[in-house]
Amino acid sequence: MAGLLAVKACGGVLGGLIAALATSQLMRRANAYQVDILCTIALAVGGYALADALHLSAPLEAVVAGIALRHFNHLVPRESIAHESIDGFWKVIDEIQNSILFVLLGLEALAITLDAATLRAGMVAILSVNAGRFLAVTGLLSLVRRFHRGHQSSAFVLTWGGLRGGLSIALALSGPEALGGSWIVGATYLVVVFSIVLQGGSMNWLPHRCNRRQVAA
Repeated sequence: MAGLLAVKACGGVLGGLIAALATSQLMRRANAYQVDILCTIALAVGGYALADALHLSAPLEAVVAGIALRHFNHLVPRESIAHESIDGFWKVIDEIQNSILFVLLGLEALAITLDAATLRAGMVAILSVNAGRFLAVTGLLSLVRRFHRGHQSSAFVLTWGGLRGGLSIALALSGPEALGGSWIVGATYLVVVFSIVLQGGSMNWLPHRCNRRQVAA
């Protein structure tokens, strides 16, 4: 399992870097923002499909490809690539997909059976995912502060800001029915709703509150 995970993860990262480099080279040679936008679409859709066909981590490939493409494109003169048009296009796509996602999250409440077992599993899942994130954040912050003295970051804010959304539900829906998929999806749905409504809703004022406490101290 460790070897398979390493191959999938490393292959996804390597595939994303190669695809991003090839796409960046094409965009440098294009002289139209329409072509630049089409190249980014081809990278997002084609790179994901290719990684999935090669049994690599397609989500990891897509994330690495997006970050790497931005890095490669900033190494060339800004006027050679239509950055503003690309950013505007993907911002619209992001807003549309977020709107659809939240509508689907609302409609999903009609299809989920929230019985006692699902509610108990959801409460345990909410506690466990936040506790796991807190342990990961505090461990990484202690490592960062060892090498960067005086580094200031709030472990509580970073833990509370670990929001969950559509990807979590998509993973739950892809689980085998033999594991009892209905309660898994229900528990995941409760985690996502808690994350979006309570955690996401309080992230606007929480950092300011923690900052005021630090200043007062």
